[in-house]
Amino acid sequence: MGVEEDFAAVRESADEQARATWKRFAEKNADPERAMRSKGAFIEYAREFDRLYITVGEPREGMALFAGEVVVMADPETLEWIGIDVPDFKKSLSVGGLNAMWERLSRVLDWQPVLHIPPDDQHQGGPGPDSAPDILLDLAQEFSRELAAV
Repeated sequence: MGVEEDFAAVRESADEQARATWKRFAEKNADPERAMRSKGAFIEYAREFDRLYITVGEPREGMALFAGEVVVMADPETLEWIGIDVPDFKKSLSVGGLNAMWERLSRVLDWQPVLHIPPDDQHQGGPGPDSAPDILLDLAQEFSRELAAV
């Protein structure tokens, strides 16, 4: 076996491992809306870097799982979903790379670049149209659809 064949075998093995990790991640996180409701979330838009960060629960270290232009963060031991990193957020919106839910989130972030959505047991009143909790739940539903496609 030559170097090219070795490299192809290593790449195939890595691809299989990545698919298996995504499958376990999708199974473990079948209900991201419930995770966001129970743990709350932080949403931050860094204008100077055009980067959107969404953290489920308290911010913590995690491993990166790449999903196209979006980086999904997971706990390395449990594969529990802990966040999303969206580089080139506004740029992606301008070229039509993100859907209407992301557009709504972008409008909210224009006037409030950092949002904290407390867990359900800490809410004062319910979500309203274009409120942070409402948008966050839309985001969780969108993420559920993406996971279902894995």
